[in-house]
Amino acid sequence: MMSNDLESQLVDQPIKAFVSYSQKDEKYLTEFSAHMRPLLRLKQVVVWDDRAIDVGDEWEECIYRELDEADIVICLVSSDFIASDFCYEKELDRALDAHRKGQKVVVPVLLRSCFWKELPLSKLGWTPRQWITSHENRDEAWTEVVTKLRKIILDIKK
Repeated sequence: MMSNDLESQLVDQPIKAFVSYSQKDEKYLTEFSAHMRPLLRLKQVVVWDDRAIDVGDEWEECIYRELDEADIVICLVSSDFIASDFCYEKELDRALDAHRKGQKVVVPVLLRSCFWKELPLSKLGWTPRQWITSHENRDEAWTEVVTKLRKIILDIKK
């Protein structure tokens, strides 16, 4: 049985999140990152994406390391995400395998409208009411995403 101090320290540790996205959707990643700032400021989550790779680093090695260490994998779903062999066949396959084993949670964020309902991502449960870019008020759409992610984070911490 865990001591209360140790249990409290673990609960206070931020969850690690990995963001998988097509580089063609980088402007939406920037919006997402801004909306995630409150959870970062509350030290509930640390968010990583490939923009954190330093010049000279082995980019693929960095991505796999961060993906493997993540508690949550957030997929910004668009036609470009699905078209990307690296996003879909490397990152997503690895993440879904860990998800099936109960090692991490994969969360699709419906970014731009595309055909996706028959893909494995569509079976993961939660999806917002509509695509981020189709929402009349994108701030509200991102707020809905962050609110759901906060609930997932709190569930993981328990």
